[in-house]
Parts: sequence; structure tokens; C-alpha cells
Amino acid sequence: MADRYTYLPSLGPFFLTGLGFAIVIERKGAPASEPSTLRHSALIVLGILALTLSSLTVQQTGVWKDGLTFWNYVIEKEPGVVDVAYNN
Repeated sequence: MADRYTYLPSLGPFFLTGLGFAIVIERKGAPASEPSTLRHSALIVLGILALTLSSLTVQQTGVWKDGLTFWNYVIEKEPGVVDVAYNN
């Protein structure tokens, strides 16, 4: 339900990840004399990024379970917006 609000902010990380994969794939056609450690490093970094984002997504879905859970989280983390949180 509340997950629908995450699609637009997710475009940036997914775009960057896709761009990174495109660069790595494009470099695959590079001359054989070029060391492949850059390609392997890029794949490792992209893999770690994907795993990290997946882990953070799983954690965040617990916060967005329902409206009450979300606003309790907001009250706990941001005491300055308590009035807004209780109003919502």
C-alpha cells in the first residue's frame, strides 16, 4: 500500500546501477591488452550495491507495514515533528 510512494525515488539508484552495468558490458569489447581487473571490480561493487539496497529495502518495508507503524517510527526518530505525526 504505502510502497507505491517508493517507485519514483527508486529510479535514481536503479538508473545508476543500470548505467554501471552498461559501462562494464561496453568495456567487455575492449582490447585484450587492457586488464580486466577494472571490470571485475566494477561487478563486485555493483553486486555489493545491489545487496545493500536489497537489505535496506527489506528493513524499510517493516517501517511501512501500516500507517500506525510508520508514524510511530517517525515519532521515535524525529521528535520535532510529533505534532504532525500525531495529526496524521
